Amino acid sequence: MLKFIIGTAGTGKSRYICDRIVQLAQQGEKCLLLIPEQFSKTAEAMIFSALDDTQSNSVEVFSFTGLLRDVNTNHTR
Repeated sequence: MLKFIIGTAGTGKSRYICDRIVQLAQQGEKCLLLIPEQFSKTAEAMIFSALDDTQSNSVEVFSFTGLLRDVNTNHTR
């Protein structure tokens, strides 16, 4: 499912997304978070600090360029 979370600064978008991904990962759901490059490390830290190793395997965080790099790497093999 694709879901857009929109709102002005300081309205809790990042916290909502982090909490929702953690909740889904704890339920065994796979999640992919696509986020602008400048926020990717912060988002990874927020999410992975709340998950154990098994749950972390259900979550992938990509920046736009990181996703492109991953797609190119996996298609050229």
